[in-house]
Amino acid sequence: MGSPLNCCIVFNIQYAPEGYFDYVVPPLEGFLTVKNKEDIRDKSKFIWTAVIRLPGFANKKVFEWACNEVANNKSINTEKAKYIKIKEWLCVQCMRIGSSDEEAKTIEAIEKYIEENNLANDINMI
Repeated sequence: MGSPLNCCIVFNIQYAPEGYFDYVVPPLEGFLTVKNKEDIRDKSKFIWTAVIRLPGFANKKVFEWACNEVANNKSINTEKAKYIKIKEWLCVQCMRIGSSDEEAKTIEAIEKYIEENNLANDINMI
């Protein structure tokens, strides 16, 4: 699921013309959703969004600058890159290790945890 586009942009931010400070690039994360909840066990219907956290100084202006630098210097199309702000509330997260063919087991474990803890399943809210 690694994205060369995400990595190029986030690493290019270190050359931002203003506000830069040293930072550690966090790991790439992925959001999984489906159009219909009943499709959650059908791997072919998964919609993945790769995200990477940006340092505090990297506002939308810095992000757009980095995208332009990547497009111009690396000849990588950055049109699909988006700057988004996410306010994360309490949520159920997991790190699945192994083949994505085992995704159904991970989803079952998440659903079981949600049910046992009287939580809401908002998978389509991303």
